[in-house]
Amino acid sequence: MTVVITLSDCPARLRGDITKWFAEINTGVYVGSISARVRDEVWDRITENIGRGHATMVFGAPGEQHMDFRVHNAYWEPVDYDGIKLMRRPDRMSQSVSPESLKTEFSRASKRRMAAKKKNSPSFLSAFLETTYVVLDFETTGLDEKRDEIIEIAAILVERGIVSEKMQNFVRRSKPLPVDISRLTGITDDDLQKEGVDLDKAILNLKEFAEDLPFVCHNASFEQEFLSSACKSIGEDPLENKFIDTLAMARVILPDSGDYRLSALADRLKVSFGTCHRALSDCETTYGIYCKLIELAAADTQKSEK
Repeated sequence: MTVVITLSDCPARLRGDITKWFAEINTGVYVGSISARVRDEVWDRITENIGRGHATMVFGAPGEQHMDFRVHNAYWEPVDYDGIKLMRRPDRMSQSVSPESLKTEFSRASKRRMAAKKKNSPSFLSAFLETTYVVLDFETTGLDEKRDEIIEIAAILVERGIVSEKMQNFVRRSKPLPVDISRLTGITDDDLQKEGVDLDKAILNLKEFAEDLPFVCHNASFEQEFLSSACKSIGEDPLENKFIDTLAMARVILPDSGDYRLSALADRLKVSFGTCHRALSDCETTYGIYCKLIELAAADTQKSEK
């Protein structure tokens, strides 16, 4: 079954632990397909290690709502109204009010309307399409962040599900491009020298563009490692933006895919795919794949709730 967990104010070690079973699809939001036994064990692990942090778990279950949820250290409290589980905001002036004392506030018709509204409302997963984030991609001279260099940086700002701004920078380098990299990307030494900026300027541009928003990348560890190495090389502190990995998401949501390359996923998910190995084009493809994966996760959650 599909399970969604949200965590806040929790230890970094716990977040890392959760990613053994779940893909982090937004900051503090985890989606995974696991058994009921594993779900219960993960919840026990969360409540034992989260300290003063907050946790919510939502999962499919039999019943009128076709779903159930658990909360830990939450101010809002789960309350059962004749088999319909709702979240009640306790009265700050009177924390001792029992659920039974509130039952008369809602008629059966009101409860049915609330349940229907909840059932027919858009999945909260689809709300992620309205969040703000930055899709990021690099082109580099190789795969080793300690030896190779970034030659192109591109990013797309997505606000409330709409691409609102784009950035792209070539990055100058002192040595000629390897022939195989120029052939692979179509980027030439002339492009870098005439249109490029120095690495420190490119990183500053990215910082100003992204601010503290989460980065969405395909195989995020690649961008994360190159970005960290680039910041170190120019004497800057590493960026602390959260990274969301569409590769990790795809492995959870499409376990039978077999091929998780950007081009293969774009083909499977019917996402338009532009020029391969160009940073801005790859950003646009990653954005399309991210949206499709969110839709699939939402559909899977709906299906498990029926």
